[in-house]
Amino acid sequence: MGERAPRPNVRIGATLLMAGAIAHGAAVFLPWFSFEGQTLNGRDDFLTKDLTVLHSPGTFWLFFGAVLFGLGLALFLAGRNLAVAIISVVVAVLAAFISLIGIGAAGNMKDVAGGGKVGIGAILGILSALVALSGAIAALAKRRR
Repeated sequence: MGERAPRPNVRIGATLLMAGAIAHGAAVFLPWFSFEGQTLNGRDDFLTKDLTVLHSPGTFWLFFGAVLFGLGLALFLAGRNLAVAIISVVVAVLAAFISLIGIGAAGNMKDVAGGGKVGIGAILGILSALVALSGAIAALAKRRR
């Protein structure tokens, strides 16, 4: 039996994964909603349509950003590991769905306040999760030769 080829280098996918994770974490601190000079970010409390309070929805984003960064770093240093690449894809998909909280929270505040606009932080959260997902998929798609 022949030896297996070494693990392929997945630096591009891992870099995309880490960059998306950093942007996902940074989006928490950018404005999610603005109205009459007031801005709210992911660390603030948001009202829902039934006037219940959604406490600091950006906390989930920070958690997923940290996990994605760790997975990207593992892929960057070790090369393609099938298990880590699969976990990265799953976590990135979850982060993309969780990032919809930002748009939802800002939209609810817009309805409750009777105006305002969705900020860049909520939009950047979704885009950064998709960048991380593309990096995870790129790392998963790399084959041994």
